[in-house]
Amino acid sequence: MKLTGLHVPAITQFDANGEVDLAKSKEWVEILVQSGVNGVVAVGTTGEAYALTLDERLAVAKAVVDQVAGRVPVLAGVGGEQEHHAGALEAFVERRGDEVLFAQHGGVDPRVVDQDVARERTEQRHERAAK
Repeated sequence: MKLTGLHVPAITQFDANGEVDLAKSKEWVEILVQSGVNGVVAVGTTGEAYALTLDERLAVAKAVVDQVAGRVPVLAGVGGEQEHHAGALEAFVERRGDEVLFAQHGGVDPRVVDQDVARERTEQRHERAAK
């Protein structure tokens, strides 16, 4: 597959409680597609993937792929801090067959966000998911 044009990161949407809002995420993806983008990037570095649990990342990727419905390519990020997370995301993309796989570093850039705040938020999300 040859990728050309503008491929826009789909920023993961959250509700007032800080939980992933798949319906709002799908609405945002629809806006991107209707605006004429050539592709959508799911759970990449702009999609807050570093702060999501594996299940949340898979749910967001699936929601994006389902909403796009083959109209444009979806690039699904598989980078992560834990190798088994990347493997699970790669397996998801491979099962889809028609999507594009890419990888990015799973860390947090200290020039962009306060690492202590990002780490605390990530730990809180993982604790909630474990309950």
